[in-house]
Amino acid sequence: MEPVPVHSSWREAGRELVPEALDPTNWVGVAPGEALSARPASLQRRVGHTRVVASVDVSERLGLLLHVAFRGPALDPMGAAALLAAFLDGSRPLLVSSRWQVEVDARGWVHFVRPYLPLLKA
Repeated sequence: MEPVPVHSSWREAGRELVPEALDPTNWVGVAPGEALSARPASLQRRVGHTRVVASVDVSERLGLLLHVAFRGPALDPMGAAALLAAFLDGSRPLLVSSRWQVEVDARGWVHFVRPYLPLLKA
């Protein structure tokens, strides 16, 4: 098992991880109920005691979903939203918006999911 890279700030983690997650060669076909820890270490980062997983998930109907999830001690949706804002800072054209769906799972992960429409180049 590969070690998860560690960063000193969320902005630094986002600047490295977001391009990795958006690269089509790293998109993930997701099975219902699949654990986030099963994602490759290249799609995970840590800052302090909090972990983030970012990916573009390919649904069964071939829809693309941008998925960012955080897990850390005493982390709630509001705290995770602040981490998401810092994580995406500087990762244009990704902007935090009200379109994110938020869910907390039984393992304590706070998930942010929204449709992903990549910029297509001819």
